[in-house]
Amino acid sequence: MQVLNIFEKLKNSTQEILSDQINYLKLKNAAEDLKSLFNELSELNIDADGFEQSVFLDTGEAIGLKWAGRCVDDLMRTRAFIRGLKRSIDEVKEKTPGKPACVLYCGTGPFATLVVPLITVFTPNELQLVLLEINPVSVESIKKIFKKLGAEDYIIEIHQVDAAKFAIPNSEEIDILVLECMQIALAKEQQVAITHNLYSQLKPEAILIPEEISLHLALVDGRAKMATFDAIVMGDIVYHKNSEPLFVLNKEEVRSNAKAFKQEGISFPKKKTLLPKAFSNNPCMIAITTEIKVYKEDILTIDESSLTAPLRLGHQDEQPNTIGITSQFLVNELPGLEIDFIE
Repeated sequence: MQVLNIFEKLKNSTQEILSDQINYLKLKNAAEDLKSLFNELSELNIDADGFEQSVFLDTGEAIGLKWAGRCVDDLMRTRAFIRGLKRSIDEVKEKTPGKPACVLYCGTGPFATLVVPLITVFTPNELQLVLLEINPVSVESIKKIFKKLGAEDYIIEIHQVDAAKFAIPNSEEIDILVLECMQIALAKEQQVAITHNLYSQLKPEAILIPEEISLHLALVDGRAKMATFDAIVMGDIVYHKNSEPLFVLNKEEVRSNAKAFKQEGISFPKKKTLLPKAFSNNPCMIAITTEIKVYKEDILTIDESSLTAPLRLGHQDEQPNTIGITSQFLVNELPGLEIDFIE
């Protein structure tokens, strides 16, 4: 396929992803077209043997190339992050006219899914990229994609590194940090460690995407949740209730803990959290929920993405005396919340 045709297909998919109106069938088709283009441009079979293997580091797991490549299939996640990034670039351009917005994109996977669509929106004079990725096959794939698109002028540098330990060259030039290296409840992957390392090196006005991630203790009514499948509008039925946050990751938290985080083996304070008051007559699942404010109006709430599915801790039928938990977020080889029940 000729470059002009590829670019046109990329542009069409991007416009649907950026649309203010959500048509799930059109969004699904746009994501599938995007993935098809990535496969064609990279000449990469992400389902090949060995590509499912993760890289295990002392601050968490970097998921295998196969799974990183499939992230585009998470429709609302893909939409929210691309829209949020586009909005943040627009804001930087308004504040510094005549200067390109410089984006540091960490954990690109094999396709650099969150930035490649935006080359159909911004010129190299408006957008410059510094890309970080630990997998060498993914790095070569990204280079091939940008080259085939004739988009190499967008790239300042590509680094194959452990981003949790990377020192950013010319960090004062970075306007936006975007990374999505996470799973449910911020478990296993390096989102917290990478965010702390990279954002603490940036200027105070730099934008962080996602803007905020919060973890909550929640009650989830499974019967009400099932009823949402029959509802005309899913939001008509409330099937969960969150506690106050157990843990929050945002730029204010990073700044306040910048010195402490440099200490080896840092962990965050323990916190006691009571279950939310009952909102349903049905016994509920006890879970950790993840809320993601990508940027401004682009938000992912419960079950809108694989990243925000509830993490089951137990059930009130099984643990009728549970009134809450003590929790502590740990950063180590297997990061996440360490939890004990309170009865």
